[in-house]
Amino acid sequence: MRKKRIITKEELINIGKDVFSEKGYFLSKVSDIVKKAGVCQGTYYLHFESKKDILAEIINEFHKDVYKILFEENYLYKDYSDLLIKKELNLFNYFMENYKTTLLIFREGYGEIEFVEKLTKIHEEMTKSRKDILEKLMNNDDVKAELYGYILGGILRGVFMYAVEKKLTKERYIPLLKEVLENFLKTLNLV
Repeated sequence: MRKKRIITKEELINIGKDVFSEKGYFLSKVSDIVKKAGVCQGTYYLHFESKKDILAEIINEFHKDVYKILFEENYLYKDYSDLLIKKELNLFNYFMENYKTTLLIFREGYGEIEFVEKLTKIHEEMTKSRKDILEKLMNNDDVKAELYGYILGGILRGVFMYAVEKKLTKERYIPLLKEVLENFLKTLNLV
């Protein structure tokens, strides 16, 4: 008789991340997750009703981590330009350290209608964080601050995709991103 494997909800979530990253969320099946976990489907259903439940957990964890970086961490900074750079470097580093999850969420999460609102909220929070700092740098011009916050978000998505595709190490992508951020702020005459 084979010994039953005991697996936690967190372990199933991590295996789900791996499977979704390898196969894509929409091509993955619960059977792929349980096979990789080495458990029966019944064990899976003790923790989750469907594969959407795992994606929901992944998105919630991602959101919690991003929110913490944007609004709860205490940054030491000399001016608002420095604060913006430090927050963006922290956020970018989190995305790179969790690049498979980041790609999964932003590429495939929008395909599930239930998650669009949550993902939109994450984007709005990132934009708000940028806007709040840029507004202080731009003499309270909230329209320009919001516009440049969106533009900066687009630039950072481009740098993220480049860093992932080129498999850049932290030693390479941090100075590159810092240079991009400094040049962005210089272009706007904010440094």
